[in-house]
Amino acid sequence: MSNDQAIENEIQALGLTAPRVKLDDLNANIASVEIVKHIAPSGQVLRWAVLTTRSGYAVTGRPSVSVSSENDRAELGEQIARDNARDELWALMGYALKERLAGPTDAQVERFLQWPVPPHIHPDGTPGQIGRTGTNLLDAVTARDMLQHVLAG
Repeated sequence: MSNDQAIENEIQALGLTAPRVKLDDLNANIASVEIVKHIAPSGQVLRWAVLTTRSGYAVTGRPSVSVSSENDRAELGEQIARDNARDELWALMGYALKERLAGPTDAQVERFLQWPVPPHIHPDGTPGQIGRTGTNLLDAVTARDMLQHVLAG
């Protein structure tokens, strides 16, 4: 069992339910893994893992390093490189979650309320009008609550 899995099991056993990045979330976000190997003139073997996320964003961590090429084992170096890159992804996903939990900004609410309503949409039961923006169904407070709901998903 990985250390990440042991920690996940402990969190679940403690019944902690506040928003957090779960191990399954992290794993589901990794679309592909590429290992990049470099051999320095001194013989040191370095490996980086490039994790590409579902969104296409690529993340790397610190490299695994074998000071002596005689000690290099590809499987071990690749696992260390993957673990290092996963550590970086944990932090990025934590930041993204915290941003979502912070809720929409005033600028996002204003932008939402200024969205050009397509002519075929009748938000208040009246025919759409060219150039119309927003809706009379939501005020800024309600729009913020709606966006908070969407972003927290």
